[in-house]
Amino acid sequence: MVKMKYYNLFNYFEFKYFNFIKKNKLNKFKFNEIENKKINVFFAQKIYSLFRFSAHLAVSGSKDQNDYFKKIFSNEFRFKGFKINLKKKTFNITFSNYLKLLIKNIFITLQFTLKILIFKKSGYKKVNLYIGGTQRIDRLNFIKMFENNKSEFNDKKCENIVFANQNIKLRNYSFCKDPIVYLICAHFTLFEKIRLIFLINFFFIKFFLFSVNNRNHFFFYTDFLFTKIFSEINKKNIIHCVISDISNFNHMPLWSVLKNKKFKFYFFWNTHNPLFKMQIKKAKSFVKREIKTLFIFADKIYIDSEKGKRILRTLFTTKILKFNFFDYKKNLKKKKKGLIISIFDTNLVETERDILGKKVRGYWNIHNMKKFINDVLNSVYYVQKQKKIKIQILLKRKFNHSFPFEIEYQKFLKKCAKKYSNLMIIDPKKNLEEIISNSNIVISYPWTNPSFISGIIYKKKSVFYDPTNTLENVIKNNNISLIQNAKSLTKYISTNLKN
Repeated sequence: MVKMKYYNLFNYFEFKYFNFIKKNKLNKFKFNEIENKKINVFFAQKIYSLFRFSAHLAVSGSKDQNDYFKKIFSNEFRFKGFKINLKKKTFNITFSNYLKLLIKNIFITLQFTLKILIFKKSGYKKVNLYIGGTQRIDRLNFIKMFENNKSEFNDKKCENIVFANQNIKLRNYSFCKDPIVYLICAHFTLFEKIRLIFLINFFFIKFFLFSVNNRNHFFFYTDFLFTKIFSEINKKNIIHCVISDISNFNHMPLWSVLKNKKFKFYFFWNTHNPLFKMQIKKAKSFVKREIKTLFIFADKIYIDSEKGKRILRTLFTTKILKFNFFDYKKNLKKKKKGLIISIFDTNLVETERDILGKKVRGYWNIHNMKKFINDVLNSVYYVQKQKKIKIQILLKRKFNHSFPFEIEYQKFLKKCAKKYSNLMIIDPKKNLEEIISNSNIVISYPWTNPSFISGIIYKKKSVFYDPTNTLENVIKNNNISLIQNAKSLTKYISTNLKN
């Protein structure tokens, strides 16, 4: 039998691109507002996120497979509008992608200059800014979160401007679709706005001329643009603090590291899954942690558990503090007695990428997700011959039915619900903690947050089930297990399922 060898393109990009970019000073644009070494780290993180598709492939040693990998590591190929050569350690934006970005950036620049001409008077002299993801959080619960903790957001004399999907005012909170535009409209004079518009357009011309011979930089134009804009906001000294969170991981603002910033920048670690690196068995890892975390230069980082604080202290030198993001175990409805297993999938990511004539799949694809659901249901069905079990599934989905694989997955779940009479598909908006608190066992797709909450906060038996049997076990918690085959999953459920 041929010994299996695992290649992980995710880790390979991690090494080839991050280290190359970091050491070779990718940024050539003179930008005095930020230290160049931090700009290079930002570039590396953003490029890494662009190429991050977590493709791990098993290679049996066959000639076809090995020839394919030689092609990847030796030849130039195209990916997301870039020409990539791993051997030469180069990536270059394609001309067609450059033109697309040019048109897009012209539109962004003009749109912004028109938006800030609107006048909105604010009665507040100081503001706090929240740029994380609040779309799935009830606005009143969001406000209550701050009221239950010590925070600058509780200062009634400050206006709290929050990024949201609707423009709504509640007390001293302004929920906005475009918080930076709102901030300028409400706190800049007409003269200051005209001056800012002049600076923005002059900056675009200057950057465009620079990009003619440095096309790759145009990929970062909006980051430079909004840093320039925020530099002007910073001079007014009206911002008390800025908060970002995990949902904003791939879009950490470059302006958060302004040289002479007059505001505090805090980071909310309001989910546990990025604490654990997506590491593949037998695949060498070149960086200790997720590269996405390397551009978090926060004054303070907040997390809701002591376990999380201990892990973060191994990753950051900044101050790590406790913050209660949710009212865990409070006002939760008790369900009727019975055996309940809750299952949590996750959002599907791009299922396939064509690289040199071969379809390469990422870890969060529909085939893996179907296997995850089928294996769990089959295991429970086997055990329920001895115990009566109620199964709940919470779908954390965005319901974007325009993608064919999303529609296919929804149809698959409906078939499962018809096949298994004790299967109940739960509304995604249902209280997560209520479901967990009423469960006997929680099973999640790696490394989604429900099993962390279940095991760390509620001390319940929790499982990450890896249907591919390719992930390295990075979990060190007595209540949380990584299981990687259906037989072991069945045994675990049978052993740990108790009233």
